[in-house]
Amino acid sequence: MEPYKNSSTFIVFFGTLLCLLLSSVTTEAFSAVIDDIEINDKTSPPQLRINFTIPIQYLNHVPETSGDELEIQFQNVSLNTFSIESVLNEQQIVTAAKSSKIVPLLDARYEQRGPNRGVIIIRFSRRIDYSVQPGADRRHITITILTSETEKAPPETSSELPPDTRPTELQPPPPVIKPTLPAVSDEKIAALMEEARQAVASDNNSRAVQLYTKVLRYPDNPYRQDALEFLGVARERKGQLAHAVKEYQRYLALYPEGEGAERVKQRLAVLTTAADKPRTTEPGTGRVDEPSPWDVYGGLSQFYRRNEVSTDNTGDSVTQSSLSTDLDVTARRRSSEYDLQSRFTGSYLHDFLDYGPGNETSVSSLYFDANSKHLGLSMRLGRQSRNTGGVLGRFDGLLAGYKMTDWLTLNAVGGYPVFSSRDNVDTDKYLYGISADIGTLANAWDFNAFIIEQRVHNIVDRRAIGGETRYFDSVRSILTFVDYDIFYNSLNTFIFLGTWTLPGRTTINATLDYRNSPLLTTSSALQGQSVDTISDLLDNLSNDEIKQLAEDRTGKSKTATLGISHPFTEKIQVSGDITYSNLKGTRASGGIEAIPDTGNEYFYNLQLIGSSLFTSGDISIFGMRYSDTSTAKIYTLSLDSRYPVNRDWRINPRIRLDYRENDNDDSTQKTILPSIRMDYRWRKRYRFEIEAGKEWTSRDLTDRNEDSSSYFFSLGYRADF
Repeated sequence: MEPYKNSSTFIVFFGTLLCLLLSSVTTEAFSAVIDDIEINDKTSPPQLRINFTIPIQYLNHVPETSGDELEIQFQNVSLNTFSIESVLNEQQIVTAAKSSKIVPLLDARYEQRGPNRGVIIIRFSRRIDYSVQPGADRRHITITILTSETEKAPPETSSELPPDTRPTELQPPPPVIKPTLPAVSDEKIAALMEEARQAVASDNNSRAVQLYTKVLRYPDNPYRQDALEFLGVARERKGQLAHAVKEYQRYLALYPEGEGAERVKQRLAVLTTAADKPRTTEPGTGRVDEPSPWDVYGGLSQFYRRNEVSTDNTGDSVTQSSLSTDLDVTARRRSSEYDLQSRFTGSYLHDFLDYGPGNETSVSSLYFDANSKHLGLSMRLGRQSRNTGGVLGRFDGLLAGYKMTDWLTLNAVGGYPVFSSRDNVDTDKYLYGISADIGTLANAWDFNAFIIEQRVHNIVDRRAIGGETRYFDSVRSILTFVDYDIFYNSLNTFIFLGTWTLPGRTTINATLDYRNSPLLTTSSALQGQSVDTISDLLDNLSNDEIKQLAEDRTGKSKTATLGISHPFTEKIQVSGDITYSNLKGTRASGGIEAIPDTGNEYFYNLQLIGSSLFTSGDISIFGMRYSDTSTAKIYTLSLDSRYPVNRDWRINPRIRLDYRENDNDDSTQKTILPSIRMDYRWRKRYRFEIEAGKEWTSRDLTDRNEDSSSYFFSLGYRADF
């Protein structure tokens, strides 16, 4: 995908138009899990970052270290209304802002695999080596490209750097750094390398230079070559161009062959190439500031979907026949001084059924974003998503930030929440709040604190304080989140997420989750009532009575999960988890019956994951699940396999078997659901897909059997531009 270069007049008009549309559009809000994708091929190693609109808990990924397709499994850990709408979206395909020969990304695809689980499938144009690292904030995943093909850049005469740094006549390389520290374990050096990588990613290049230099001072170790390359990169990013050139020359003198040498040669050529057009240097940094054109990129897709159900009692009926048209467009301009972006993501669903839900227009994102790097100011105006700082998801409004120091950023937010996909812009409900981001401290700790108020018809909807604490190093990561409502004096949410990587690449995940269910707000009082607004309730009830109704409609949810994954070989890994859940019911009031407690419920999952078992690039996942709930016991077997027929064709057969024992009527139920999907990519920018499946269900009652079946079919394409 090559971005289009357009005039600034067009982009300003485009951004202004998007924001003005917010005041008039009627939406059926489309949700998405992937926010955007960023490629950074200026660092070494280059990185790919996937940002999410909701917090996620990384579970595992396959293949382990290399391939042209990567699948990452995760769990949703924020079950507010916005998050539920996001994960229930069937699928989403996203491309990056720019193409890159070093990071050969084709696209990233999100698929829902359960009520709180999903996968991200990332496709590359060729096989690469990589490492996968979940972000400490649980809102992004970083993929580091360890090896990739690059093209040599021919050296040219340079007038920007001193003559002794030109590649046409390389000076004798500086002496190799002699070891001055005693030998330590490879694990300790690996931890230093990971800490340095994080420092580079957070733009703390001074710290990265210190760490890579320290690694080089140890006797020969497996990380010495990479440390020398990355030391040059850190100095380059710091603006120490002459020092960077010397480190690259030293690298080529010691390691003249291999993919690393190709990367270093390319960087050295870029550093020593003089541009013909005038350029200015950013004061104090040594960075070159070039005029940056606007990039416009995105994608258009259309899918026809049809579902039909057949039962013994009602016969055949079509439940869906629709054409969905999805469009995402991003316009972006970057320079050393600012970063501007305007984005639209939405869809139109045409319903062909006379008795269906009707046509729907969706808007997920519609905003203009500006960031001044020198002033430390940022703003985003329009329809956007945020799951931190006390904001619960999508809202229409303004988010502003000011970076006071390297470790402190202040934020302010105001606007109109959009919780339900059936809601229009509702100016009777609004929110405002402030928050502070603190960190990174001691190279591992980050904090967030917030206070926020939400009002509906001029009475308090929620008033909360809270924040996050995050710890992250190469072995352990911890996140805790607290949201306490000081108006209701109630703990709305407490979440603890922990990850621990053991020797042998065994990973342990733990989750503790305590929350009000649903989130306690005054608007909850509307559940089950004959009126639609709080204003209507106020005609007959006092504020205290409405407040009591809201508390009566709110239950308490407790969840704990312990999971583990372990790769036995490069091709085979196993993962599993145990989840405990308990939902305390609600009280009867206002003509609404009480909801009973669920009691203790348990869920057991086990997966065997294989890659390249039959041919290079295939992925197979065999899963077993047992659910012991308050209403039934459910046994599930599943098989999900993706097989590359060739470079462009892939087939994805799947099958799921369920056996259910229902407690309410002592019935049993058997379900089988096979399906197959095929996709074909043409010329990188065009993707065609077809999927079909059928479900058979047989329910055995004490006096009769009930059989039903259904099938689904979809056909469509996506074009990137």
